[in-house]
This record gives sequence, structure tokens and C-alpha cells, in this order.
Amino acid sequence: MLALFVVVVGLGPPGPAPIISIASPTVVQWGTTVELLVRGKHLASTTRAVFSPAGDISCEVASRKAGEVRLRVTIAAGAELGERELRLVTAAGVSNGATFYVGSLPVTVATDVKGADGAPQRLALPAVVDGVISRQGQADRLRFTAAAADILVFDVDAVRSGSKLEPAVTVEDHRGRAVAWERPRIDGDVTVVFNAPAAGDYDLVIRDLRFRGGAGFFYRIRCGDEPGGEPSAAVDGPREAEPNDVADEASEVSVPCVVSGRIDQAGDADVFRFKVDRKQTLLIDVIARELGSPVDALLLINDAKGNRVAANDDGNGRDARIRRAFGPGTYTATVKDLVGAGGQEYAYQLSIAPPKPPAPSFALRFLPDTPRVGRGSHRKLWCQATRSGGFKGEVEIAFSELPVGVTASPVTLGPGNGWTSVLTLSASADAALGSAPMTMTATGQIGTEKVSIPCAPEAGGMERRQAYVTVLDHPPVVVGRLEPPSAEERKQYADQLTALRAQLVAPSDEVDGERAAWEKGIRDSAATWVVLEPSSMKAAKGSKLEKLADGSIFSTGKKVQTDTYSLVAMSHLASLAALRIEVIPDESLPKGGPGRQPGSGNFVLNELKVTCAPADRPGEASPVKLQNPAARFSQNNYAVALAIDGDPATGWAVHPQENRPNWAVFDLASAVGHSGGTRLEITLEQNHGGEHLLGRFRVSVATARLAGKGRALPERVVELVRMEQRSPEAGKELDAWFREHQSQHLLTIRKRIEQIESGFGGGLAIDRLKEVLDTQTPELAAAQRVWEAAHAQKLSHWIPTPFTLLKSEQGVGFEKGPDHVARVRAAVGNTDTYTVEVLTDVRPITGIRLEALAGAPLPVGGPGFGVNGNFVLSRLSLLTWSGSDAAAAKPAPLHRPQASFEQPGWPVVNTLDEGDNTGWAVAGNIGKDSAATWQLKQPIDQAGSTALRLILEHKSVHAQHIIGRFRVSVTSSPDPGLADRSLPMAITDILACPESARSPDQEQRLAAFYRSIAPALDPVRKRLAVVSAQQAPFPPTVARGKKTRLAVRVARRDGFTGPVKVSVEGFSSGRDGKGNPQPLTANIKTAMKTLAVGEEVVVIDLEPTNKSELGTRLVVIRAEAKVGKETAVEYSAPIPLTVNK
Repeated sequence: MLALFVVVVGLGPPGPAPIISIASPTVVQWGTTVELLVRGKHLASTTRAVFSPAGDISCEVASRKAGEVRLRVTIAAGAELGERELRLVTAAGVSNGATFYVGSLPVTVATDVKGADGAPQRLALPAVVDGVISRQGQADRLRFTAAAADILVFDVDAVRSGSKLEPAVTVEDHRGRAVAWERPRIDGDVTVVFNAPAAGDYDLVIRDLRFRGGAGFFYRIRCGDEPGGEPSAAVDGPREAEPNDVADEASEVSVPCVVSGRIDQAGDADVFRFKVDRKQTLLIDVIARELGSPVDALLLINDAKGNRVAANDDGNGRDARIRRAFGPGTYTATVKDLVGAGGQEYAYQLSIAPPKPPAPSFALRFLPDTPRVGRGSHRKLWCQATRSGGFKGEVEIAFSELPVGVTASPVTLGPGNGWTSVLTLSASADAALGSAPMTMTATGQIGTEKVSIPCAPEAGGMERRQAYVTVLDHPPVVVGRLEPPSAEERKQYADQLTALRAQLVAPSDEVDGERAAWEKGIRDSAATWVVLEPSSMKAAKGSKLEKLADGSIFSTGKKVQTDTYSLVAMSHLASLAALRIEVIPDESLPKGGPGRQPGSGNFVLNELKVTCAPADRPGEASPVKLQNPAARFSQNNYAVALAIDGDPATGWAVHPQENRPNWAVFDLASAVGHSGGTRLEITLEQNHGGEHLLGRFRVSVATARLAGKGRALPERVVELVRMEQRSPEAGKELDAWFREHQSQHLLTIRKRIEQIESGFGGGLAIDRLKEVLDTQTPELAAAQRVWEAAHAQKLSHWIPTPFTLLKSEQGVGFEKGPDHVARVRAAVGNTDTYTVEVLTDVRPITGIRLEALAGAPLPVGGPGFGVNGNFVLSRLSLLTWSGSDAAAAKPAPLHRPQASFEQPGWPVVNTLDEGDNTGWAVAGNIGKDSAATWQLKQPIDQAGSTALRLILEHKSVHAQHIIGRFRVSVTSSPDPGLADRSLPMAITDILACPESARSPDQEQRLAAFYRSIAPALDPVRKRLAVVSAQQAPFPPTVARGKKTRLAVRVARRDGFTGPVKVSVEGFSSGRDGKGNPQPLTANIKTAMKTLAVGEEVVVIDLEPTNKSELGTRLVVIRAEAKVGKETAVEYSAPIPLTVNK
């Protein structure tokens, strides 16, 4: 477990980074100056543009606004040809990358010629056409001149560059008749090969196949008799010898070989003959794409007779590859362009050789490619190593180029983290502001050599050329490690706490002045509440509504998922202005209530509706509008206002503040009241399901609306404030409440105490909180007496009985211990039957109880001898006799069994059937005590002592599922059983014992148990859990299926008071189905927590799944805060999290 803190300051976020959606033109000719139009978002503050590679390019910003920037770009003559990456830089960061190309051919930017009469745009060949189909139905038309028999190739680049365009391309003659059309390529783009039938003008027409359009429908077309329009690709190695277009003219090559070739013209084919001397596997590969060639390769293999042996046209990308076994003989390999194109640019290499195992290697990617980090903060990145050729070693990641003041913790990728990890950048408090390139390097051991390679940045699933980091000013949210204090600091803090706590109770003129002003405000605004006493109460689904002495209403009855309560009550107040619903905890409700939800004690009040009518004319009822709702506490996303919003799917709830008083108040939009009395009908709709129903509540009305302060006060406080003359005790009570809850002067002192206790190690707070939980007070003693009285009425008084005989069918030995406990020394067989005899003077005997007691040295703590600590009691039977006449023993039938815990499928009622393969078992409660009771069908009531013989049969097929420690008790209670199965048996025995007969030890144990569940101490227990979590060792280690916790502390200052969302983030191995980094939640269960206004500490649970990846990986804390219109997100430094089996 680990403690962290988040400092939230009042500065605003820097705003969003720039985003480029499109840049045009996408092709620029070397030796020219052009205007690049860049469209996107958040571009108004662009200061410069950066290029990768940057050589031979100069640029200035010509104009800028939010949605577009115009750049004046100059490309030097002879500049490096090919792809370039453009990004824009603002004070808020660096944009995503936009791609454009530098070429040697002239560039024609296509224009949208609207209408049938628009003149086509002139195109001089050779050239590159750059265009966008920006609207639906658009077709770009470009007119060029061709001589008779000219062979021209128009190669479209759209899909392979990420465009949405599905290109449809034709060449039309002067009559508008199509004379050539596209040939589809494997990569989704098209090529048109046009053989001009006559000299003249022709139109090149391009549109979207489905007549769509938009900014993302861009394209480029390389036009001319030399497709691609660029210098020929450099190809090394022996070259083909022409002519070699048919098998009879094939170029002879030997295996292995690498031959360079070229598809010189449209329709060309190159044929190579090779000989195989023995049966072997060969890899035949056409390499073109790596050379920058447009060849869309088709590879054909024939034998000596001309029979086709193999064909391939879809190897890696546009290249072709064949791998197969060849027998001895002579073969030919034919290389063509799939669409019949050709030209000087259509170069390739043909490789024929036995396949070689790939050499061990690795490659690295990371994202994002433009991280932003605030001064004094951190930024999360993701990195992944991909391995090939059997490489299994570790890879070390480090940044080799970062701006001044920015650092990165080194990361090692390996089997322990699945070669995937969080990587963090950290900026010092004085790091240089602005954006700069960053470079990451990966180093691994291959054989005897250490190899270092650059890591590729990634965006949108594609590699990018260069990554950039931006350092921003101090962010509004900063996450950091919370270090415990030194021993000397701890003593200083303890002294400070003593002095500060003394101030909380010391007389103070400032506090007295605060209280006087506060009391006056409360007297001016407080209203008198009158409890309504319903004359009619109904529940639509069958809940039973009962009115208690304090005016509250208690809901019990059959189990229902939803219900609607309807109350009718009369009021004789002249004017009604406000309504209050109090929800009241009760020990008999689940978890103490105030709701009936079994797992939490919560409720959801979906809709509250009120009607009023004159008391004598109920038929004139009209709706009462409620407004200005307020509550003592509302659950996140279940605000009290949702109880009157008219939406039955929303409502008011109070988690996690169940088991404590709460209330909601509402103003009536208009005061109501009738001289002869007012009939009110209150409807409480509870539609949430899952038994989220009110368990105990009270309804009151007031004659005045509750302005401001009066809404949030307990009724007792209002009563004390309004007293004309207070007793000294009442004055002390009010003063103590005011100091605890209202004094702003003392609140500052309390916050300082809280900061010292929780923010600097927490050990001091733990000591104090434990002291509170261990201290019995008069208030706790009084509450305990009420709790005892409520439970004692339901309890059976069980009396342990001494054993007179302990015998085993298998001959095991027994030991008698204190408190009438029997322990079996060791199990002998897989099954066994115990005969247990006891003697008691209790009369009448109405029930028996068997306790199966856990403890060492039983497996897993028992209470059984099974390897998992379990047992199966197949059958229990009882015989009885009077005195010492065992021969007179007769059966005593049992019924109505109960158990404190039952394993699913193994209930205690099975002990009364005749089957050996059933019984009572307790898996799910291993290592803990369990108990079962049986009632006698006919009570045993006879003079003198009564002997009982219990036969405990263990016949299960599961080996040694036999009870290891047990105790037998009897009772004379009229309805014996386990009245409250939530209480430990030791506690129920003490409760059943009269108070006058309890020992001091029993009194202490009972008081300690009550303090562990006392509602008044619930806030202290929760606070102790939070502070204890902060003391956990670092780094956290957890086993599969178990939980660990991270405590995060938030300090707000400089005016920021809003909520902060806190979560744990990281990565699992590999990527998900969409190619994104696999999130941590694929292996670790965790949930975001929200620190509400006024909250400073939150604990986040981490639970690895049962199949979670093992090893150590880095995680980070993510803090998100809404500051103004912007959202600030910051991260912690990396935290090692280890998952074991």
C-alpha cells in the first residue's frame, strides 16, 4: 500500500494543444515556394511550424486563426525527396503530425469545378495532381493533351495515405465517352493505364465511388509516361538482361541469388530460370515497396513443362512472396505488375534462396508522441517492445534527448512486465517552458553485443518521425508521494498537536463572538417542526408500515424489490411552508438502516409527492409543488433534488452514510392551509429495485421556510438556541456543539491538526483514533444498554454441558479443554462417527446447540479436518435417559434446525435426512466458528439429571471432512435458535446471561464488541481505515484475487474547491482488439473515486483477477479536476506494483 498526495492550486489549465485535421497541398515540388493551408482546431496562437526531416525547408507563418493557419513554405532545389511530417507549435503544445511529400514533378492543385458547363482544369504532363473531394457528388476534371499511341499511367494514392476516398477514376475523350478506367490495387487504391487512340485532348475524372465527400477525402495522382514521376529507385545487385519477357528468353540465375529488375513499360513481364538440385524449401521474394517503387508485384512460378506451381500477389503490403518445397528440376519465376503498369520507376529486386531463420531483434514504440508536462509534475507514456528471431532478453529504455529540467525514470522491459510498461516524464519546478524534440533509445543484448536502436513514436496506430515534449507552467493538479516524517519531525508534530488541541477547548473571545452572531442568525431563521401523525398508512407491494412512539414509521413485512408508501395525515397549522423527511437508523434494519437494502442498509427515494385538501373535503385535493430541496447528506449521483424532479428513474440515497440519522427538507412553493384543518397525502415512490426501501422515517411540517443556516442543524441544536434561559449543562452542550461543527476559527485549527495527523505519516492519528475506539464513555454505555435490551429479548440462553463420554468409531483420541470444549487429536479414517454423552440439570430441555470451533492445528484453521478446513456432518441423532440408566435410552426427535453459516448446497436441514451423501458444511466460513441448533419436537422435562447421547455421523465422500473441535449446549428457552446470526456466538452467550451473573471479563468483552459496531463510532472506524491505508509499505505487493490499497490525499488551495477524480492507471501486456495499449483494468480491478468538495483523502482498492499477469509493472495515480471550462489531468511518479500467485 502507498500514500500519495495531490496538491490542487488555483491556476487554470493551459488550454488544449493544437490539432491538425488536414494540410494542403499534400505534395510540394522542390525548388518552389508555396502556401500551405493547415486546417484544424486551437490554431490561433500558432508561433511556428516544425518539419521532420527538417533539412532544406524554410517556413514562416503568414496568417493564423482558430480554425486555420497559412504557412509560406520554401523547398530548396535538390531537397531530399519523399515524405515529410509537419506540426504546428503553440504555447499549449505541439500538434499531431500531418504528412506531405516533396517531389521533383510540377504540382497541380485540383479545383472543384461545379456544374456541367464548368471548364475543366488544364493539366500539363508529367505532373502530380493534389486534390480533395470536399463535397458530396463532386468530380474533379483535369484536361490533358496526348499524342496518338502515348501510353500514360495515372497512379492514385488515397487509401494507403489514410484518406476516406474510395477512388473511381476514368479517362474520357472529347465526347465524354470513357476510354480508360481504373484497375483496382491490392492496397485499395487504383491505377489507370491509358493508351491514347488518337492525338487530342482527354479528361482525367476522379470522384468517390459512393459519391461522398469531405475534408478527409484527399488524394494524389502521379501522372505521366513514367509513373511516380521521381528518379528511379536505387537498386543494388546483378541486373536482369532484356529481353526476358517469355520463358524461352528467361534470364538464367542460380540459387541462392538476388537480382535487380525493372518493369520497363506497361504490360512488361520479366522471366527468370533457376535450377533446384535437390528437394528443399525456397523463399522467393519480390521486394519493391521498400525501394520506393510503385510495383504492385505479381509473382508466378512454373515448372519446366510450363505448369503453374505457385502464384502470389499479396505478400507484405504490395510485395509478393512464395515459400514452398521444391523437388529437383528447372523452374521459372515471372514478375509482373498486377495492373499491367510499368516504367522507369517500376524497379524491384527478386530474391531466391533457402529461408533463413530471422536474426534476433527487437523494436520499440511509445505514445503519445506529443506529451505535455507541467512544472513540478509528471506525464504518463506507454512503451512496448516487440521481439523477433527468438530474442528473449530484457530491453532498457532511456531518453537520449530531453529539454533542460525534464527527466525520465529508466524502464526495463522484460518477461516480468510483458515487455510493456508505463513510462513517466518529470519536469522540475524551474524547467524551461516551451516545446522541444525528444528522442528515446532502447538497448538490448544480442549475443555478445549490446545493441541500441531508436524508439518510434506512435499516433493513431502509425509510426511518426519525431516526438516532442512541451513544458507548461505549474499545473492546477499535482500528484506526488507522501513521505512519512523522521523521528525528530514526529516529535515536533506531536508537540504541535498537543498545543493545537488545547486551543480547541480553551476559552476564546473570538469563538464567543462567533457564537453570539451565529445564534442570532439561527433564532431569526429557525422554524418549529411538527411531526405528522398519519391516520392512514398503505404500502402498494405489501410492506407492513407501523407507527412508533416517537412518531416515526417502521417498514417491515415480506421481502419486496420496490414499493410505494402512501400516508394520510391531518394538520391544524394555519399555514404550512416546509416539509421534512427524517430517515432514522435502527439496529433491527440491515446494517442498521435507515433503509431495507440487505447489503448496505441504503434506500432510494425516487419520487416524493404531496397533495393537500380541506380536512372535510378530501375530494378537492390538489398537488403541492416542492422546491429548494436540501439534505444533511446525499449520495454521489443521488442528490436530494432528484426526489422531486419528476423522473422515476432518479432519486435520493445516502451511501456511504448509512446507519446514521439523515434528513431532507423541502419548501412548499406556496404556503397551504385551511381554517378547519388540512388533509395531507404524502406519497413516497421507491422504484430502484433490490429492496432499496425506506426502513424507518418520520415526516414533519413547519410554518416557516428554512432560510440558510437553519436547514442544516439538528433539531436538538435548534432547541438549545431557542431556549430563553439555559441551564449550565445546556450551555456546555451548545458550546461543545458549536466548537465542534461551526466555529470557523476552530475549523482552521482542526484542519491543521488533520494535516499533521494524516498528511505527515498518519501514525499520530492512528494512535489517537485507536484510543477513541478503545475508550468506554457514558454515552456509549447508555447506547449499549439500549442495544442489549433490543437483542436480549430475542436470544436463547444456551448452557454448555460437560462431557461424560467421547467415543469415535475409528478410535481417535479426544481431549477435554476448558469451557467444555472437546478437541479431536487427529483424524484416522476418511469417515467417522462420534458418540458424545453429556449430563445436565437444565429442565425443560427445548433445544441443543453444536458449535464447530476453529483453531490451530486444524488444516487452514478448521473447524474440520478436511484439507481445506471443512467438514460435513451427515446426520445428527439424539437419545436421552434419566439419571444413570443408559439402558433406558430412547430417541428424542429433532426439528427446525438453524445454522450460523451454511455452505451453498449443504444446509443444516440435511442432518435430519437419511442420506450419507448430504449434510451440513461450512466452506466460505473456514477459519471461523460456526454453530447449529436443533429444537426438540417434545421438550425433555424430568426430575433429576438428564443424560443426552448425540450421534455425529461424518459419511461424506470427501476425505476426512470430520469436525475437529466442538462444544455442546442446551437451553430451556421456549423458542430456541439463533436469533441473530450476525453476532458471534460468544457474544450471544453473554447477552443471554443476566447482567448480574456476568463476570468482569464478560462485561469487558461485550463492551469492546459493542464499540466495534457502535454507530456513533462509525466515522472513527472509517477514518482509521483511511489513515491506516496511508501507512502501508511501499512498493505495494498483492496476490491474485486479493486486494491492496492506495491512499491519496488532496490539498486544495488558492481558491480551488471543486471535486477531483482520482484513479489508478497503467497497462497490461500487448494491445487490445483495436490496436490500442491494453489497459491495466484487463488484469486489475479498480474504480475511479471522486473527492467531493471538502474531502481530502480517498482510498483506492486494487484487486488482481484470478488470472492476472504476474510480475512487477509500473502504475500511476491520475488526478482530474475541472477548472473553469478546462479539464486538468496530471499524474504521479511511477509506482511499482507486484502481483504474485
